[in-house]
Amino acid sequence: IATFSLSAYDNNSKTCNCIAISQNGTIVSAGSNNGVLCWDVRNTEGVFKNISIQPEEISSIEFHPFTDSTFLAGDDDGNLLLYDLDGPNEEDSIIFYGNDGNPCFQCGFCGIENIFTLRRTAGLRLWNIFEPEKETEYFDTRVYVDNAFTYPIDAHWCGEFLMLVGGDSDGGAALVLCNENDVTLYNKIKKAHDDCINASFLDALEDGS
Repeated sequence: IATFSLSAYDNNSKTCNCIAISQNGTIVSAGSNNGVLCWDVRNTEGVFKNISIQPEEISSIEFHPFTDSTFLAGDDDGNLLLYDLDGPNEEDSIIFYGNDGNPCFQCGFCGIENIFTLRRTAGLRLWNIFEPEKETEYFDTRVYVDNAFTYPIDAHWCGEFLMLVGGDSDGGAALVLCNENDVTLYNKIKKAHDDCINASFLDALEDGS
């Protein structure tokens, strides 16, 4: 359908660390070693935008589940920025800014108003976009589930919870439910794969189940 070369738009973007596509498939966002680059094909000319306000090593990008022009980007310095590409200018396009204090392994949404940051050390922080003082931090989610996993794989929004997937060296996978009140083990699959798992997928229905 289309091929995007990051270096063709930004000479300093040498690597593509992550990508995300909006729900309706009209906006592609890529995280590079030098910030975020976006291609908006809602217009026939395919508008390109280089978001230079976050010129860091971007490690994770996720679009808002219901607003196609809005996405979240986290970088290796722990910065977390929520953008709206339909903003009048670059500075006004920032809806939320926070810093986790640790490199961002993954960031994303928990519903409409809440976001999360996941660390490689299995630390997790839940934020409220409109009330940033409302946040919950778990320094190590493994402690709450008797070390049912060794390393984090992915986190997925599923209704009232954030489902954290963790793995171990034997190919096991632990499904952990997290919210602002608690962290609990949902299920442990002892042999989900023959080797270490690097990615997971969650199929969620419209009601979040």
